[in-house]
Amino acid sequence: KAIKAKQQFVAQRASEVENQKERQKKLKLALDQSNLQLKSNESKLEQLRGKLNAANSNKEYEVFTAQIEADTVAKSVLEDEILGMLDKLDEGKNLISEAEKSLEKAKEDEKKLTADISAAEPGLKGRVVELEGQIRELESVIPEDIKPQFRRMVQQNGASAFSEVEGDVCTGCFVALPPQTYVELKRGKVMFCKSCGRLMYLRPPETA
Repeated sequence: KAIKAKQQFVAQRASEVENQKERQKKLKLALDQSNLQLKSNESKLEQLRGKLNAANSNKEYEVFTAQIEADTVAKSVLEDEILGMLDKLDEGKNLISEAEKSLEKAKEDEKKLTADISAAEPGLKGRVVELEGQIRELESVIPEDIKPQFRRMVQQNGASAFSEVEGDVCTGCFVALPPQTYVELKRGKVMFCKSCGRLMYLRPPETA
């Protein structure tokens, strides 16, 4: 589970890098298009200035002057947009660099965790075998007639299949036990809670 979580984290960081690169690619494309538009605007302004100089009447002169002013404003706005895009491109480069560093760190962490778990695995497997042997030995006290139910509960719920009784209350469901059930439990009878189905036990008496 730990390795899988690390792998998912690596995948998320890799996706971040790709997303940043894709945004950078789209921004560069938009910048190229804006630069082309700017060149087109500049060319149009040159043409208008030529027509202005060749105007044959005041009316033509006024029309060309108004058009030049409007196109000059549009050119200024476009230049500001291009400057903004250039700033975003620089910011994007930094974000990509940070994302790539984060990805490399995540890969290193995953590699280290995998190595640590691989090194610990033989000992952990040996401990599992040891504990399973102890469980089988301890299960010998459970009557045969209730072992199937016991095994089903353990398989489904693990350690939650057991419930300590405090006073006369099952701590698994916090339901009070009938007096007779509590008496039988104190006498050592192996019993399941009729409310939640857990195998009940009493806390061992304190010893000096």
